Amino acid sequence: KPLLADVFREGRVCGLPLLPGSALALLAWTMNREWHRPIVCISGGADAMEQFHADMCCLNPGSDIGLLYYPALDDIAASEGRGSGLPDPDLSASRMRVLHQLAGGQPFHGAKSDPSYVSPVITTCVRAILQETTPPGALSTSCLDFALEEEMDFSGLPERLVGMGYRLESEVLEKGSASVRGGILDIWPATEELPVRIEFQGTAVESIRTFDPETQRSVEKKKILRVFPVREPVSRHGEGKDRASLLEHLPPDTIFIWSDFDNIREHVLLSEESLTEKGSGR
Repeated sequence: KPLLADVFREGRVCGLPLLPGSALALLAWTMNREWHRPIVCISGGADAMEQFHADMCCLNPGSDIGLLYYPALDDIAASEGRGSGLPDPDLSASRMRVLHQLAGGQPFHGAKSDPSYVSPVITTCVRAILQETTPPGALSTSCLDFALEEEMDFSGLPERLVGMGYRLESEVLEKGSASVRGGILDIWPATEELPVRIEFQGTAVESIRTFDPETQRSVEKKKILRVFPVREPVSRHGEGKDRASLLEHLPPDTIFIWSDFDNIREHVLLSEESLTEKGSGR
């Protein structure tokens, strides 16, 4: 431990033999708990990502606080064939949750000396690292913020939510859906574990509470709620300032773990071939 601590404190690169089984997750978990620094584990593909994330969850049973999953956009696109013709909201939510919490959302706010402080361990792959997302600071401008007793244009909510990628349904049963009736908005944000019911009195927010989608019973009251788009907004035709990568969202003291260089190199080559084919097809 002292040797590794010295290496990372000085910002140096450390090479280790390929670790067997869940040993890589144990190393990442120990480093994160000992040094309270964000850890990003970069794998070659989705299978290695899922295994590492599962190992991390086993090391932290009963709580996934701080364990984040950032899949590649093409993994999300592939899920569009799952039956509904729409991307898997859980995969989209995973990316949104990472960007949200890196932007200052709980539970990573506060001083590192605070016993409740948790720095993130982010599982991702090289394709996701190479892909573009919304730049830091721009995500909040595409969000909807609700707070008790605040005034809002209720009549304009349906159009705004559709523009954010939400599907308007008669009943909210899955992430990425919303329902507007009377003075009530039911919505299942991409970053929430349960749907949320927001009741209005005229144009003022009267109550915010999560509810069980099966029983419709209230679960927890909230004072504020930030609703993120179903998928992160990325300008396809904008200038460079409209685009960024995950790397630009990470704090400067982040520790990167590159898992299995041969596998990563293979996926980088595949990504380059894919970009070349797309370029030649235009």
